[in-house]
Amino acid sequence: MVLFLRERKMLRFSRKVEYALIALFYVESQKGRAVSAGEIGKTFCLSTDLLGKVLQALKRAGILDSNRGVKGGYTLLKEFREIPVYDVVKAVDKPILLVDCADEAQGCAQAPHCNIRNPMMALHHKLVQFFSLLTLEDLKKESHLVLEKVPIVEG
Repeated sequence: MVLFLRERKMLRFSRKVEYALIALFYVESQKGRAVSAGEIGKTFCLSTDLLGKVLQALKRAGILDSNRGVKGGYTLLKEFREIPVYDVVKAVDKPILLVDCADEAQGCAQAPHCNIRNPMMALHHKLVQFFSLLTLEDLKKESHLVLEKVPIVEG
């Protein structure tokens, strides 16, 4: 699952999605120059094994192109404004599933007795819609911001 509940009770992207975003931002910053998985891995201290799998998945999804050879490497096939975050997530990991009942293949054992399915499905659809409308260009516009630590209020 891409977004999932951890012990800290928060939603998170998987490491694959993080690697994909790091790589895509780096490739985009190179303005058309092909970059290798090794270069990206070395620049950001990433596992090249996992990074290679992520880059190949992005290639299969039509987000990146790759060329072999001395001047080979990865380049973007689309502009950042044309790449929804949801497409990146789907390319490298499973689709976003906020709740078990959103997984049509697996379903939910609680479904026959569930009193929150409809509101949870509505929330799930809104989350998918949000990530489908949010592009890498939108994220890039926010990358200059420095986020301050916000105290966590436990209730």
